[in-house]
Amino acid sequence: MKKKNFVLILLSIASLLTLCFWIFLTHQKVEDVKDWKEYKNIFAIAVPQDFNATKKERLQEKIKRAQGLFENKEDVAPFWRAMGDIYQYVGDYDRAILVYKESISIVKYDLSSTLNLATIYEKHVEDFSIAEEYYKKAISIHDENPPVYNKFAQFYEQKMKDISSAESVYLEGLKNTGNDQYMLTKTILFYLRIEKESEAKKYAKILFEKYPNDTRYQRDFGYLLD
Repeated sequence: MKKKNFVLILLSIASLLTLCFWIFLTHQKVEDVKDWKEYKNIFAIAVPQDFNATKKERLQEKIKRAQGLFENKEDVAPFWRAMGDIYQYVGDYDRAILVYKESISIVKYDLSSTLNLATIYEKHVEDFSIAEEYYKKAISIHDENPPVYNKFAQFYEQKMKDISSAESVYLEGLKNTGNDQYMLTKTILFYLRIEKESEAKKYAKILFEKYPNDTRYQRDFGYLLD
């Protein structure tokens, strides 16, 4: 009986130690892992179980491209961006954040990595305050890029439920891009979503004046001028 109890105690201790070790690993920051920049650690990529053959093939293509960039020591920032894309692809967002930040430390005005960080913090980490800062930084890097404004505005509208800030971003985008057609269409759709048809009509008029021969706009927004 005593022997059985002793075995049970040992098993309980072993289980407890295993649990503690698992908790340590799962809460350890990626950047705290020794030699995380070494080749073998960088390319230690776990393939998600739900990946089909097409996704696995696509992953190998991404890895092959990144390995080529790794060999070219002059293309350090593009390499880290490529690795960030790989980590995002497999859902390893902690490492994606790490390498995108590494890229930005090399190229301060790295728009691609900045936007990717904004997206990860918005959609996967769900830290909206940090996401907002990265969106703002992306605008400061390239204030004439319509899709950046649209992403930022949608972030305010959909995640923050801040319609006023979303509207401000759309209007700022129109101003800084000179009423770009992409920006105009996104702004019109925004006003239709929030049921401000008078504002939608206002920008539809500008759109038609700038692009009178584009049949797509006649099809999609022609009714606003009736």
